[in-house]
Parts: sequence; C-alpha cells; structure tokens
Amino acid sequence: LMTKGGVPKVCDFGLARPLAQGDTIVRRKPDGSPAPDISSGSQSLGTPNYMPPEQWGDARKAGAPADVYAFGVTLFEIIFGTKLFIVPGAMAELSGMHWLKQRHREAPPVIPSTPALPPALKELILGCLKKKPDERVKGGFETICERLAAILQELTKQKPARAPVAANQGD
Repeated sequence: LMTKGGVPKVCDFGLARPLAQGDTIVRRKPDGSPAPDISSGSQSLGTPNYMPPEQWGDARKAGAPADVYAFGVTLFEIIFGTKLFIVPGAMAELSGMHWLKQRHREAPPVIPSTPALPPALKELILGCLKKKPDERVKGGFETICERLAAILQELTKQKPARAPVAANQGD
C-alpha cells in the first residue's frame, strides 16, 4: 500500500481462520446469502494464488511463514507484473484449483531473467517462496523490510526513509 505522501506500507493480509477447534467462520456470498463453511480440515481456506503449500490441506497449519510466502507472491507480482502461477485459460474452476495446488506444492518459482533485477531482490523473492515454511526468510517482516531498504539504498545510493511502526499495529 502507498500513503498519499508516497510512503510504502507493508501490510499483513491476516488469514481468517477459526481460533479454536469447533469454531466456524461465517462467510457470505456477494449477495449476502450464506456461503458454504470452508473452515473444516477437508477444504482449504485462503486466496489460492497466495496460499503456501502447507495451507492447501488445512488452513489451521498456516502460521507466520504463510504470510511471508504470500508476501513473496505479491512481491513477484509487483516486480514482474504477472502472477506467479497462471491457471491455463481452458481449465474449469475445480481443475484450475487442483492445478494451482500442485504448482504451489511442487513447482519451483521461475524468476524471469532480467539484467535490471538486483541479485539480492531475486534472492529475497526466492527466500520468501521456499516450499518448506522453516526454510523461508527468517525474522518476519522486520527482516524483509531491512533487506528491501538495503536493496533500495544500493539502487538509489540514498538511505530510504522509514516511518516507525506505531504501537499496537503489529509487525
């Protein structure tokens, strides 16, 4: 997100999930009618293009590394102007979901070759998109912000200004 003053902000997408066993999530269709409950372990919960491998089977398994993965997917889209995995156009919705699930679980991300891409940025994107949660960038968004600031400083030869995180706004 970008403020009116041009300051970029990193936001947590906040996966909604039950807080305890037996809790449910009430979802609504655009017309306001109830949507099927998808919070059970038999279905995944999240936005398919941004879901890490561990989230596809059971959303309750997703922790902080899932947000790092989703950020990596978003950063990929910002840098390259395309989705990480694009479902082939002729696939039906359900087979498209299966296709995405397989890509997130198995297919390594392909970073387009471009001379303008700093190696540190490519490394950061790949670090966010590791298939195993414990192999993703450590230190959460504070570390990601520090690495992005260092990349920006290297490119612009200027130290980037960074607003402090306000109290009670999380990471």
